[in-house]
Amino acid sequence: MTQWIRTMALGAALSLGLGAAAMAQDGSKDRTEDRKDIRQDEKELRGDRKDAHEDRRDIREDKAELKEDRQDGDKAAAKKDAAELKSDRKDLRDDRKDIRHDEKDLHGDRKDIREDRKDRREDKEDIREDRSDLHQDRKDIRGDKKDIRQDEKDLRGDRKDAREDRRDIREDKAELKEDRKDGDKAAAKKDAAELKSDRKDLRDDRKDIRHDEKD
Repeated sequence: MTQWIRTMALGAALSLGLGAAAMAQDGSKDRTEDRKDIRQDEKELRGDRKDAHEDRRDIREDKAELKEDRQDGDKAAAKKDAAELKSDRKDLRDDRKDIRHDEKDLHGDRKDIREDRKDRREDKEDIREDRSDLHQDRKDIRGDKKDIRQDEKDLRGDRKDAREDRRDIREDKAELKEDRKDGDKAAAKKDAAELKSDRKDLRDDRKDIRHDEKD
């Protein structure tokens, strides 16, 4: 029983330590990855916004050149300007699409960071509760060990009493036999009463022993 208690206490402490370490490691890893994703999203967002800004500038220039070439009657140059304007407008649409995608990813990663922080707070609370439970378990174990020592002490005492009762019974039987043989009725009656009392004591001791062994 004592070894079982020690094993249980050791297992509880080890489980708590490993569990806390695993949660801390997983949480730290998640936060690091989320921050890395955010930095990457912000970098891509800055790049796409820069591209969109350049596309808008190119579009303004394309419009100005197209207007000028049309006024000059230069159809070939105007056709080329129109194609470039169309291409730059497509690039701007693509950049705006990329910007919306980057903003969505950035929002998602920031949400993950907030959730990770929330999980971290909950993990810390769980760890505090687990440590409180472990503290109480250790306290209970100390109490159980104390009870076990007392039970073992009671068991030894009851077994000692039972041995003494059996010895007294043997002595009572011998004295009863001798007094009956001598015809001493008064002494025999007294011996019989003592024998009855010692047998009762023995039954009580055996009952106590079974109770101690059960505990």
